[in-house]
Amino acid sequence: GFTITIWDANNWNKLNEYHRYSGAYSGNSLAFLADGTLLTSAPVGGYAGDPRYENTPLTDSRYTDLGIFSLIQWNPETGKPVRYIPNLGYPPKDLSIKVTNAFVVSKDGSLIAGLSGEVLLYETQGGALLKKIMIPPVATHKDGPVSVAISPDNKTIAVGTLSGKVHFYDSQDGSLLRSFAAYPEVFGARCEALIFSPDGQYLVTGRSRVGEGKADIGLVRIWRVSDGKMLIAYSGTTGSIRKLSWNPKNDTLAAGDDASLRLWKVSKTVQDPILTQKISHGSYCTAFSSDGRLATTENNEVVIFQ
Repeated sequence: GFTITIWDANNWNKLNEYHRYSGAYSGNSLAFLADGTLLTSAPVGGYAGDPRYENTPLTDSRYTDLGIFSLIQWNPETGKPVRYIPNLGYPPKDLSIKVTNAFVVSKDGSLIAGLSGEVLLYETQGGALLKKIMIPPVATHKDGPVSVAISPDNKTIAVGTLSGKVHFYDSQDGSLLRSFAAYPEVFGARCEALIFSPDGQYLVTGRSRVGEGKADIGLVRIWRVSDGKMLIAYSGTTGSIRKLSWNPKNDTLAAGDDASLRLWKVSKTVQDPILTQKISHGSYCTAFSSDGRLATTENNEVVIFQ
């Protein structure tokens, strides 16, 4: 979307609202960095003169039509951009970096992994591009990255693809460590969402719903990272999985889909969710805070669960 709204988490008063003047879907990716700046995706160009941005400071006019920036850091109090990532200089030496459709920030805030037809790995402090990681091609059909996660120790990047595969990469040299098919029984099932468990031992995947009658075939699955073995499969969701979040305080897993929010107590023996909440227009962004509170989007609102 175009609008970013900043709230005070103590009293939920609206602090600021502004436009990010970009039209590409960002995977609902937002992140506050350690210095308090807000990170968002940042396609630029093509919106000069748009009335929605009449009172919005645009990006540096030298770059307006190039569309090369991957991410923007904002001052959340003023709504003004403070830095573009990557910092390419002017004239830019690399025009191959395009819009980042989704991104994640590592647990310690030092790394950023974004998706732009490939995986772009940045270091946060200087905004430098560390690696470009290409996804292995699939012989039968087009493939590409649609979800990404960074392990808690920063050593591994997990990438989910259009074809339902999961690839693990070494974050230092970008080498492919191993791969597996997360949903081999369902052709065309995208691996829409990924998240590591807080201890890094497990990876959770969520897939798209493909066709009627396939909503109950384990859309949410938990895998052991060390050997890629599937341990748990949760069913019963009513749409494509959009976001996953693991409570850092306990073994509770949240999944937002096109019509609902579900919570499971992670267990090999109990498959039924401990909470099922219908969500108007889908739960497209779901996240646990560090103290275990859960936030999810519902229509044009944000709902907080204790």
